Amino acid sequence: MAISDNDRHDAYLARIQAPALDVGGVAALLRRRARFIAAVTAICVALSLVWILLSAPKHVASGQIVLGLPAQAAADAGKPAGPETAAAGIDNQISALTSHSVLDKVIAREKLGTDPLFGGKSKGLLFTLLAG
Repeated sequence: MAISDNDRHDAYLARIQAPALDVGGVAALLRRRARFIAAVTAICVALSLVWILLSAPKHVASGQIVLGLPAQAAADAGKPAGPETAAAGIDNQISALTSHSVLDKVIAREKLGTDPLFGGKSKGLLFTLLAG
């Protein structure tokens, strides 16, 4: 009796089992590597905390200044106002807002002299904890 190629192929396919996920094997592998996994996680957490403590805080802020135009005030009062009056009023308000006396008061009130984002020395959380 002769064995054909199809018979060999069918006999080989019957012995092959479909691959299955071995949950017990994966769990055993994780148990064996638990110390390594914990160590890597701890190192990542420690590096993150060091980065947070040593980096200076950064803030993004925006603002808007609305100028009251003298031309609008004059028009509301019933007086005619020309473009020269409006330009002069805007220049006066801008010079008042950018004067050293106004800026010095803002710097003192907001403590911008010690803020690292405005040129002061950087004082992060770690510095504050160690200084305290």
